[in-house]
Amino acid sequence: MAKPLRIVALGSSFAAGPGITPIEDTIATRSARNYAHIVAERLQAKLDDRSASGATLCHVLDERQKFFTTSLSPQLHTLDADVVFLTAGGNDIGYSLGMIRDSVLPFLGTLNYQVDLDARLAAVVKRVKELAPKAKMYLVEYLTVFGSDRTDVLNAERVRHYQKQAEHLARTYKKVADRYENVEVIKMSSLSFDHGVGSQTPWVTGFSWSMFWHGIVPYHPNREGHEAVAEAILAAMNKSG
Repeated sequence: MAKPLRIVALGSSFAAGPGITPIEDTIATRSARNYAHIVAERLQAKLDDRSASGATLCHVLDERQKFFTTSLSPQLHTLDADVVFLTAGGNDIGYSLGMIRDSVLPFLGTLNYQVDLDARLAAVVKRVKELAPKAKMYLVEYLTVFGSDRTDVLNAERVRHYQKQAEHLARTYKKVADRYENVEVIKMSSLSFDHGVGSQTPWVTGFSWSMFWHGIVPYHPNREGHEAVAEAILAAMNKSG
């Protein structure tokens, strides 16, 4: 019998799926129904999901991710994979955390970290290629949070700021992927553009104070969003053979 496909999932909360039950890892706030799990289940693949809420590209590459009383090893400490998924970079520039802070504490001003996102992402992809040179790598873009529909959760200036950050993330994914063989972008930013906050069929959560009581994370992919990402990945994998 052929060995099952080996999938390794890397990334931040947009990969991990916080707030989507069941939660398989409370430290990483990682769901057992995120897109990587759905894909692995459909393909009957072996999954090693290392994604963690709050992770930056540095935490993926070589930095421990520290919490109050514990920490997580760098996600790329080893790599044995046929396929690698990555969704990360938003925390490096203050993307979803900035949205939450703008909604909770708007008087603090914009959260906007200035980092070389291109260099950070390229370093991660380069390391994946060194550790698993034959693996197919998918850079899975962030789902659109603020797309074609109007929303009143933040003012127009703040919404445009985060749209620009999303565009920056998408451009960086494409630029880095173009430099390497066997690296493909899953273009979720465009596929989800009509499914942002305020749409009829949102793939992301919006914001309300009650979310915090129910364990829902604002401005993050919901269950339908992860299912949509999984379908896009499966279509890409089927196309590439």
